[in-house]
Amino acid sequence: MKTINVPTKNIYEFECEPDLLDRAFADFKTHKTEWIEDSTVLPGSVTLVGYLNKQNAVPWYHEELFNWMQTCLDEVAAATVKVPLAICDSWTTKTEYKQRSKMHLHSWSVFSGLLYFTEHKASTTMFEYNDHNRERFGKLFIDSKQGYVESAPKKGKFLIFPSDMYHFIQAHTEIKNTRYSLSFNTFFSGNITNEVTCMLQNNVVTVKDRYLKWKSEQAQ
Repeated sequence: MKTINVPTKNIYEFECEPDLLDRAFADFKTHKTEWIEDSTVLPGSVTLVGYLNKQNAVPWYHEELFNWMQTCLDEVAAATVKVPLAICDSWTTKTEYKQRSKMHLHSWSVFSGLLYFTEHKASTTMFEYNDHNRERFGKLFIDSKQGYVESAPKKGKFLIFPSDMYHFIQAHTEIKNTRYSLSFNTFFSGNITNEVTCMLQNNVVTVKDRYLKWKSEQAQ
C-alpha cells in the first residue's frame, strides 16, 4: 500500500495484478450492462455502466477482483477507522471523447475506490484539497484557493480515498480509445466497536449480496 499525503487527508494507492485485471475486464465486456441515463447530468458527462439490472441497481460483480479490492480496503480500514468496512455499491464509468465529470463527492460513504481498467494520457482524475490552515480556519480566508492532486489513468492503478474529497474527471481527449474505470463506496460493517459490552453492529447489504440474490432469481 502506497500512501499519498494530502494536507489533511490520505489517498491510498495499490496495483492490481495484470492477469487478474485482464480476466475481470474481459468478463465485464462479455456482459450486457445497463447504461444509466440521468437528465440532471450535463451533456458530455461520463456514462455510468456496469449495472446488470438497472431497476434493482444490481452491479456487475467479479468475485476474484472484488475479493482483492476488499483485502486492500481491509488494509486501509486497519490503518484508519479501525473497524471493518464493506463495499456497499459499485459502478463502472465509460468515458468517450470529450466526456468528463463534474466536481462531486460521495455522501453517506466512508471511503470510496477507483480502479482504472484502461490507460490514457489525459482524462485524469483530480482530487481537491485545502491546506491545513484553510481546513481549520477556512471562514477567515478571503482567498479560498484549493489545491489539486492529479491521478493519471494507469491500467491497474487502484485508489482508495476519503469519500468526502471532492473530485472530477478531466475531459477525455482520445477519439478512438474509450476510458473504463470501476468505482465503489463503502460503509461500516459487522461489529463496529471494540467495547466488549456493546452490541453495536451494522449489517451492510454488499455488492456481492445483491449480485447473488439477482443471480438466484435469474435461475428460478
